[in-house]
Amino acid sequence: MIVFKRIPQGFSLIEILISLFIISIIALFSVQGISDFFEHRKQRVYMRQLYHDLKWARVEAIVLNTRITLASNSSWCAGWEISSASQVLKHRDGIENCKITFSGSLSATSFQFIADGSSNYQSGHFYFYDQEKITMKIIINPVGRVRWED
Repeated sequence: MIVFKRIPQGFSLIEILISLFIISIIALFSVQGISDFFEHRKQRVYMRQLYHDLKWARVEAIVLNTRITLASNSSWCAGWEISSASQVLKHRDGIENCKITFSGSLSATSFQFIADGSSNYQSGHFYFYDQEKITMKIIINPVGRVRWED
């Protein structure tokens, strides 16, 4: 007599549900990590814009032979304007969820380069905080040179 064994065809409903549950947990942690990564990249790009705008303002002060001011209304995260005595040269919009402070010798919301490119002894540091820890820093020395530091 021939006995046929039943060969299972596919997975049971329980196995599929457990697999989907495990995959959903892995996806949940991955999405949060990717979201944090893109938020940090956005903040880094914003800080790089500030760095390049400071360098650009210094060059414009030399080229135009005039005083150039980089100023923010309330906070550096809200954006800034670069202007000469007569006109606004550049405007940057702000971003959310960031904390940038300027610790300098004169003002916390503005910075000036004079006609020779120096900062008129207004040296200072722009600090970017990520969860109460300084992660990026822009340094401006009294001569007006701008330097990036991680």
